[in-house]
Amino acid sequence: MSLNEYASFMQHALNQVEAGKSIDVEAWAEDGHLAAVALLHHIAIFVYSTQTKQWYVFNELARRGYVCLMSSPGHFNVLQGVDGPPVVPRAANTHSVGRHMFDASGESWQHMQRDYSFSHVHRECVGA
Repeated sequence: MSLNEYASFMQHALNQVEAGKSIDVEAWAEDGHLAAVALLHHIAIFVYSTQTKQWYVFNELARRGYVCLMSSPGHFNVLQGVDGPPVVPRAANTHSVGRHMFDASGESWQHMQRDYSFSHVHRECVGA
């Protein structure tokens, strides 16, 4: 699947969710999807697993902010802080995925992420 095909597939899934309809299981948020989003938009994605009681991070070297999620079987919730952004965990299991692993220029990353608003991405890291 090309990048454009993947983007179209995921946009269709978002439209289905917004319409209250089910989506194809291939569109469920899994490690590969989280890694792709984290890399594409150069954000860190911290995920707390209710099953393993541990934190995981995708793209910990990100420079454009972070989001925190809570994962329970078959579902993700966005974590919000009481009076601001959620606190970034002190330690997280890394998936060792970063932009440095790909032979792509900064310009190519910029081109791919051009339509993302970052409106729900926290810019400052607040240590726990």
